[in-house]
Parts: sequence; C-alpha cells; structure tokens
Amino acid sequence: MEILIVKFINSFGSPWIDPLTNFFCNEIFLVVVWISLALAIWFFDRKNYQKVGLMLLVSIILHFIISEGLLKHLLSGYLFRVRPYLFDHSIIPIGKQYIDSSFPSSHMTSTLAILSVCFYFYRKYWSIIVIFAFFLILGYFISY
Repeated sequence: MEILIVKFINSFGSPWIDPLTNFFCNEIFLVVVWISLALAIWFFDRKNYQKVGLMLLVSIILHFIISEGLLKHLLSGYLFRVRPYLFDHSIIPIGKQYIDSSFPSSHMTSTLAILSVCFYFYRKYWSIIVIFAFFLILGYFISY
C-alpha cells in the first residue's frame, strides 16, 4: 500500500516542480528555515523566546538521540527499510540519493520535532504550521 502512495505522489513530478522540491528538501534550506524561525521567535516574542528556544534545542537534541542515534544506527538491523527508489526503478528520485535506511526520515523527524514545539507555543498560528508541514511532507514524497 505504501509503495502505491509513493508512486502516486511521485507521479506529480514535472520539470517545474522537481527543482522546487529538490530545493525545499535540501538540508541547507531546512537549516536556514530553522535558524530564521529561531530569529523570528527571538525578535517577535520577547516574552517567551528563552523558553521556546530552550524547548526547540531540547527537541532537536532528542531528535538526534532517538531518531538518528537509536533508531537509525543502533537498531538499523531490525528497523532497516530500503528506500522506495532503490527497489522500484519506476520511482524517480529527486536530489541526493541516500542508500541508508528510509526509516526514520531525518527531514520529517526534525521537522515534526520543531513544528510540535511551535504548535505548542503558538497555537493561534496552527493553520500556517499545518500548511507548512503538508507541503514539506508532499515535497518529501515527491522526492522519493
């Protein structure tokens, strides 16, 4: 079932959307977005910026410990999942073609960690957060 979903979303790829997806799924872009987000919080939320910043830092540290350290490296023998484009050549990958386990996705887990903190502290902006998460997820699926 999952491969059918990946193929369906991957079929939306086109000469104009593929470079855009590659740009938005780039690690450097994500780092710039997260730093910009931290600066915006510092600039616009003088009341809570220290608390929010600390929670963002804790969420990223937990992401690396749990997702990258525990799940991706220590338990990779049990949780290893081949990336869809490596076994189904009809899926056209975009961007850097990783060969490590596709579970858990570093892009998605770091994004979920940061957006969870933002959602907790800034619930009145939930629609913007959900829209950003949707497009990031869509971009992730199109790139694989």
